[in-house]
Amino acid sequence: MESMAPGHELVTHARLALAAYDCNEPERARCLRVLAAAHPDETTPQLWEISSLRQLGLRSQRLEILERRVASWQSDPILWVELATELAEDGREAARAEGLCRMALVRIPLSVRAFELLATALWVQGRFADALRHYRTAAILQPLDENLARTWFRVARVLGRTDEALAE
Repeated sequence: MESMAPGHELVTHARLALAAYDCNEPERARCLRVLAAAHPDETTPQLWEISSLRQLGLRSQRLEILERRVASWQSDPILWVELATELAEDGREAARAEGLCRMALVRIPLSVRAFELLATALWVQGRFADALRHYRTAAILQPLDENLARTWFRVARVLGRTDEALAE
């Protein structure tokens, strides 16, 4: 196949499938980089590449891609949430993560992930009551997610507000 059409997108997809089957993450990342470059305006290939780089532990490369992709208001808010994922737990970057989540929530008002990351960024900044409110919102929006419910309850317990959480 490759000898008949070197560089064709179907060849890249075939190589990607083989790399996934073989658990060859570096080759998978290379294929995803090629696909992302071939479709620079599409979010899905970018997310695949970022996911692959996460598997390889290459945070600086993920940040570089995300910073480049979120440079404008027209970029996909899912990418803002992805960048916030990278920044939310870093005290130096928590305020920026908060801003990215708030921007994303303007465009995707029911984004559970954005609410959860917003809460995490607020918690890291020491804004505990605000964090509790946003963890609660995330848990309500995704009622079958036990991790969100558990996180909300733990934060309520730390703040001495378990009665309030149990009443919900």
